[in-house]
Amino acid sequence: MIRQLTVREFYHQCYKPLRLAGAAETTREAYLLALKHLADHVGRDPFIRELGDEMVAGCLAKMVTAGRSPATANKTRAHLLAIWRFARRRGLIDTLPEVDRLREPKRIPKAWTEAEVTRILQAAAKETGEVCAIPSRQWWVALLLLLYDTGLRISAAMHLRWRDLDEENGIIFVPAEVQKQNADQVPFLSEDMLRVLRMIRREHAMMFPWPFDRGCRQWPTLTRHLRRILKRAGLPSDRKDLFHKFRKTTASYIKLGGGDPTEQLGHSSPAVTRAYLDPRIVGQRRMVDLLPRPELPAMD
Repeated sequence: MIRQLTVREFYHQCYKPLRLAGAAETTREAYLLALKHLADHVGRDPFIRELGDEMVAGCLAKMVTAGRSPATANKTRAHLLAIWRFARRRGLIDTLPEVDRLREPKRIPKAWTEAEVTRILQAAAKETGEVCAIPSRQWWVALLLLLYDTGLRISAAMHLRWRDLDEENGIIFVPAEVQKQNADQVPFLSEDMLRVLRMIRREHAMMFPWPFDRGCRQWPTLTRHLRRILKRAGLPSDRKDLFHKFRKTTASYIKLGGGDPTEQLGHSSPAVTRAYLDPRIVGQRRMVDLLPRPELPAMD
């Protein structure tokens, strides 16, 4: 009977409790999203014994055809293959996967410049209305300045509580439970940040109370409001120009100032951080200046 488990059932009954105990919620959500992509491709939840290279490769191809990036498809591949290999170890399938990674174009990281961050904060200061009895202009400036100061992911920032703030020492405790890397962090805050936080402090337990999106990792309503602010600032608001771009901004300027962006962002290695460093900010050596200059022929 156990051999009739679907991939989703195997994930919930075996893989998650044995392999993801203590994993961040975002990691579990990523696995569920991978399972959804597979089910969408097949038209149902396939059985473990049905897993095959053609099925997984077809799932990845369908994702790319639908507009997903090769990098996103490769994340789905990694999660599906991890489940597949574990099922093989449990004796539920006889084969091992041989699905190659999709080739990913290497993009130059793009951060917000200092001038653009200023424009974003100025645009945020024009917000009207209130967020949970806090003036929207103050709420948004505080959130975006916090992302700039710390390089936190938006989900971690939105789960901060006032009890996490040590105003006397100018630091904020970010618990591992709200971090993708499952590690505590204690970043310093600027005096400007502390001053803005005093403006928005209320009786709420949450530092940034928000009546929407709490059960959704993508924060769709919050993101929609950010797009409006970016458009008001005259800046792009595409998928790669949203909250995560502040992490690239923070990393790039810390690198420029001689700091350690890997530590600030909580990455596992400098190799991971390199994908966050905008060469326009951190500087890029002019390799052309190392070449001897040949004498040009007369061309008049």
